[in-house]
Amino acid sequence: WCKVADTNTATRPADPDAPTPETLDARHVPSPAAFLMLARMWSRAAWQYRASLLLNGTAQMLSASLDLASLLVIYSQVTTLGGFTRAQTLYLYGTTRLAFAFSDLFASGIETLSDSIRLGTFDVMLIRPVGTLPQALADQFTPKRFGKLIPSTATLVWAISAIHIAWTPLKIAVCVGTVVSG
Repeated sequence: WCKVADTNTATRPADPDAPTPETLDARHVPSPAAFLMLARMWSRAAWQYRASLLLNGTAQMLSASLDLASLLVIYSQVTTLGGFTRAQTLYLYGTTRLAFAFSDLFASGIETLSDSIRLGTFDVMLIRPVGTLPQALADQFTPKRFGKLIPSTATLVWAISAIHIAWTPLKIAVCVGTVVSG
């Protein structure tokens, strides 16, 4: 009475509309393109509520700036803190906050992965012709998180110009590696 678990394929007629391995490969979307496509979809959904999106983005920017403001208040009273000057501390602040902002922007969907597995919505990701990693990364993507990039990028740019480092390719690689790897 139930054909779901029937392993005898001789008695079942072949479905002409069933996907073949060739058509599945043709529909597969590469991971970076899939992430960008899904992030665009989430961004378009968020942009439907423009005022909310802009206010949330501004709130993200202002909340990220509070740490910076507290550091500037501290350095208005002292010249060095733990052997670090204001520019050196702001360089460290800029690199770490920028790394956290990038991880929040591009990989925040991983935080909700356990919830989607528990709720049973992860199965939806498994049946799509897109890899599960880009889907998990782009899940709940929102452009309001770009607000965190503004103060951290501005701080890092200012600190790099204030420190007066003789930049070499190795020092540039360390700076970029610090931001990329967190």
